[in-house]
Parts: sequence; C-alpha cells; structure tokens
Amino acid sequence: IKAPIAGVVTRLDAKVGQQTRGNALVKIVDNSRTTAELAIFPAQLARVKTGAEVTVNFQGEELTGTIDQLALETNPNQSVTARVS
Repeated sequence: IKAPIAGVVTRLDAKVGQQTRGNALVKIVDNSRTTAELAIFPAQLARVKTGAEVTVNFQGEELTGTIDQLALETNPNQSVTARVS
C-alpha cells in the first residue's frame, strides 16, 4: 500500500487478509509542520514577544520555532499560552 502523503503512521487498523469495507486502514500524521503550546508565567511574560525564536526540547530532541501567537487571556494558573510553529 502506498500512501498519498508523507508522514508517520500513528495507528494501524487492518490485519493481513482483513476486508476493509471502506474503512480507513491507517492513520498518518504529517509531521513536517508541527505546533506547540507553551505556558508562559507572569515572571517571564515581559521577555516573551510574538515573532521571537524559541527552542523546545521534545523527547530529547531540540526543535526551533517562532512564537506566532500569544493568548489575550490568562489561564486559571495565571499563565498565558504562546503558540509556537
């Protein structure tokens, strides 16, 4: 089977010889563009700006991105969510 997109198989819902009946066989995630949501707490908020480059450590791998959005409201724990892509 050849997938129409590149990505990572995250779920396999078929076995050899099984009839599909039109159901999806696999779930493929395109990880060429990912986003992260970071909690920014009040002590750091003054140093965080939209457009700033950041490095995120995820499962031992360092990924770089840019803050493209800061939430306008605080979360219940007083943090502000920053979206990085």
